Amino acid sequence: MVEASGATGPPVVRIGVAELRRRPGQRRELRREVDLAPVEVAGSALAGDGRAEADLVLESLSDGIVASGTVTVEWVGSCRRCLGATGGRSVADVHEIFKDRADEQGDASAGALPVEGDGVDLGPVIHDAAVLALPLAPLCDPGCRGPVPDVLPVATPEEPAERPMDPRWAALDELRFDEGDRGS
Repeated sequence: MVEASGATGPPVVRIGVAELRRRPGQRRELRREVDLAPVEVAGSALAGDGRAEADLVLESLSDGIVASGTVTVEWVGSCRRCLGATGGRSVADVHEIFKDRADEQGDASAGALPVEGDGVDLGPVIHDAAVLALPLAPLCDPGCRGPVPDVLPVATPEEPAERPMDPRWAALDELRFDEGDRGS
C-alpha cells in the first residue's frame, strides 16, 4: 500500500488489491485518514488540516473491486441566516466499482473506475465523498433566527414568522366573492 498526496486535485491513495482479487467475494476493511487539498463548497470548507476519515470495505468481484463505506469530515462555515461561524461533522456514503479495462468487444466498465495493475486509487473517491459531505447552506442552529430577528424575522420550524401586512394590500382583506354578489 502506498499513499501519497497529489500536488493538485484529489490525493493519490493507491491500495494494492492483488491478494484480494485472487478469490471473488473476499473482503478487506480499510480505515484511513487522508489529507485533502483545500476543499470548499458554497460557504463551507474542510476544517483545520483538511483531513477526511475513510472507513471502507473492499470486496473482490470476478472482474473488479467494490469499495463501500463512509467518509467523515469536519467542516467550518458561515451560518446562512446570521452569518456567524459554525461547523460540524458530516458523513457521506461511498459505493464505487473498480473494473478491469474493457476488452475490444465493448466498454463493459462504463461508469466504473479502472483497476490499474494490481491496485486501485481511492483518492478521487474519498475527495468526491468529502465534497458531497460539506453542507451547501450551513446553519449554526436549526432555530437560528437570523442577525436581526425583530426587523427581519426568519421562519424556523419551531416558530413560523408572522410578517406584517403591507398597507397597500389592506383593501383586499375586505374583498369577498359570495355567490349572491355575482352578476349574471
